[in-house]
Amino acid sequence: MSAPRFGRILAAALLLLAAHIGTAAAESLPRHAVLGAGVVDKDGVRINFIRPKSAADRAGLRLDDVVLAIGGRTVGTSADFVADVRPQAAGKPVDVSIRRGSATLTVPVVLDAAPDEHDALVAT
Repeated sequence: MSAPRFGRILAAALLLLAAHIGTAAAESLPRHAVLGAGVVDKDGVRINFIRPKSAADRAGLRLDDVVLAIGGRTVGTSADFVADVRPQAAGKPVDVSIRRGSATLTVPVVLDAAPDEHDALVAT
């Protein structure tokens, strides 16, 4: 086998090994939690989007519900909403307190894990 060809084969093997190690490392890292709902700061932290089949959808959250608290922590802004959802454990229930019309409800929600991101350089 010629030296240039061997070098190309070795480089390709190292690239595949690096991709495998990177994928294995990423799979072992815990994913942050997601609710699958979008919110806007309008008369409180109001749900303005619910992804179908998401944790929010499965829990019965609705458009225009106002999120008051997540896991017992008061949610005052959309930034609070994100900061309170992300550190929660995916796959475990968390209480989400909402205002729906004039009623205040606490809904147990089993949060989803954030989807995996893919590095375009490794995937090509």
